[in-house]
Amino acid sequence: MDMAQPGAYLPLGDDNLYQNNLTLNPSPAAPLPSCPLLSCLGNEICAPIPTPFLSPGPVPAPILPTIKRLKVTDLAAISKIDETLDKKLKNWASWAESMYIRFGCANAKGYVEGCVACPDLGFNPKGAENWEFNNSYTCMLINKNITPKEKVHTQGCATTHKMWNNLKTIHKSTCYLVHTDHICILCGIKVAEGADIPEHLTKLKHQWEQISFSSKLKKIYNDDFFKQQIAALLPQSWDQFTSPYVHKYKDDDQANIDPKWHIDSQQLIGIIGQEYKL
Repeated sequence: MDMAQPGAYLPLGDDNLYQNNLTLNPSPAAPLPSCPLLSCLGNEICAPIPTPFLSPGPVPAPILPTIKRLKVTDLAAISKIDETLDKKLKNWASWAESMYIRFGCANAKGYVEGCVACPDLGFNPKGAENWEFNNSYTCMLINKNITPKEKVHTQGCATTHKMWNNLKTIHKSTCYLVHTDHICILCGIKVAEGADIPEHLTKLKHQWEQISFSSKLKKIYNDDFFKQQIAALLPQSWDQFTSPYVHKYKDDDQANIDPKWHIDSQQLIGIIGQEYKL
């Protein structure tokens, strides 16, 4: 018979039960064994799913205005161009080109073309405020460079894009008969022997700038066409001089083509003007 401690097998009373439950430092319970999980696709064993670690999310950045305000103090000197839009003068082409240069200096082409959207006032109030200022300033640039009679087409326009399109619709005709009339006028500007050649070239250039073509007509009436007209409208004594600049050689190999043929109409006008002075 094994020798046991006294009272080891005596029944416990109620006092002993309460005493065991009130132990201050109970021994830690043993961890439960981790059992592999069965895959939901079969009997394959899946790895235990780790507990995700929840890290604090990034602090949202402050909302910055997406539209910057134009620096009008730097643009005051160029806000007025040399000419004003006037229907009587039929100067839409030259006026629009000069205005686009101003729009480019002011970084305001997007407002004219309608590709800069106004930010939402509730989400980006500062950006919306800057957009309103820039749009109003660009409208002012247009109104400052048109005659009072032209302002009937710009009144009530909420955006620069609408204002520009109204003027463009009135002044830029796309009628084929109008284009034909301009071409006839261009081809009729002849000059006699001994006349002022630079003045003649200026008239040709001015008439060419008045012609506004659609995309299809631009393929026909391009810069090469104008170069041909410059040479054809000079006196016959100039034919030998201008022929290398407008004549297309039969050999199309780029290495054998005279580089004179690659100059544009503006360069040809300059070369003829220099030859005339000589």
